[in-house]
Amino acid sequence: MMDMNWQNIISEIRAHGLSQVQIGLRIGRSQAWVAAASQGKYSDVRWVDGQALIALHSEVTAIASPPAIPECGSSDPRHGERRAPEHRQQLDRRNENKAA
Repeated sequence: MMDMNWQNIISEIRAHGLSQVQIGLRIGRSQAWVAAASQGKYSDVRWVDGQALIALHSEVTAIASPPAIPECGSSDPRHGERRAPEHRQQLDRRNENKAA
């Protein structure tokens, strides 16, 4: 079984902008508990607390991760020129019709 470094996990969550109070509210613990855990006073935490910290860590780090860039040929208009060639042709025809 792998030992988790709760200090690092809490530190990384805090680096994403959450305070000790906010972390405590999200995992159902007090700010004092979060402070003690972040100072290494608990080498082992209850399973439910550890799972809550891991889930929160995953959530805040996923939010901060950049979105994946779609493959060329995406039909999503938010991706500008990354559209499929036939979609660009349709838009070009529409623009020509509007200009005429």
